[in-house]
Amino acid sequence: IEEALAAAGQPGAADAAFETLMEAAELEVTLQDSQTLSLGLCDRLTALARTPVQRARADLQRVHRDAMHGDFAAAEASARQVLARVARERLPPDVASDCRVQLGTVLLLTDRETEAIPHLEAGLAWVEEGGDPARSCEMHGNLASAYDGVGRPGDARPHHEASLTLARAVGHHGNEAMCLTNFAASLLRAGRLCDGERMLAEVKLLRTRDDSLSSIDGFIALNSAVIDYCRGQLSAALSTLGLAEDTLGRFAPGFAAVAAGHRATIWAHAGQWARVQAYLAGLDPTAEVPGLDLARRARLQWLLAL
Repeated sequence: IEEALAAAGQPGAADAAFETLMEAAELEVTLQDSQTLSLGLCDRLTALARTPVQRARADLQRVHRDAMHGDFAAAEASARQVLARVARERLPPDVASDCRVQLGTVLLLTDRETEAIPHLEAGLAWVEEGGDPARSCEMHGNLASAYDGVGRPGDARPHHEASLTLARAVGHHGNEAMCLTNFAASLLRAGRLCDGERMLAEVKLLRTRDDSLSSIDGFIALNSAVIDYCRGQLSAALSTLGLAEDTLGRFAPGFAAVAAGHRATIWAHAGQWARVQAYLAGLDPTAEVPGLDLARRARLQWLLAL
């Protein structure tokens, strides 16, 4: 309706339509599994954008959408282009900070934590000044993951705790579940298997309050499979990875390859080398791959050569 009013030239309708559509696009990219729909919303945002600030925000939403769907190269290129445009057109500081947050997030998703941290740190103060607890929660969670990725668990822990506190303060069960899942993953990487398992049990209980499936359930399954694998329960780990692959494939396709890599690692542990070889042979050598996945593949290739 607002878009129709904007097309008819009603005063203020275009700006209202842009804000409403932005909210829809932000929600769609995390809750639904239709790539076409999320891309269509981004196209409509671009068409509605009238000012330089709105055009930058529309482009940044497309960056977020591309990252969630695994097109990291496009997301990074777009984020860097917007950042250059922000400087060239002297857009407000909040747009520049938002851009750095988006760029830092994309770098984090491609296992380039060292590059991501300065962008995320630069954006944290701006996000907290904005007074949006959900956004602050996400930022602290991203910084926690980045510090975990460079082996700085002491720096990561306060951000894990801050993100969890913020999520609980506003009663946002989805964010709370994501914070708990990330915190559990951090504990598992640190070798604290029992602590990680207890945290995952807590998040699984929390998810019973929501009947709808989302990407969070895929990440929960992925970490649960890691616990099964570490305990030597390979059959259970493979079964849980199937759930992770299906869920992430629907809601966060960019992360489905991580589950497939874990599956190949379990096959190697079980001595199923033909399956490992088939997995490696089926990979696209031209596809962009995060550094951690590259390391996993290199290890599997080394094991095959022994």
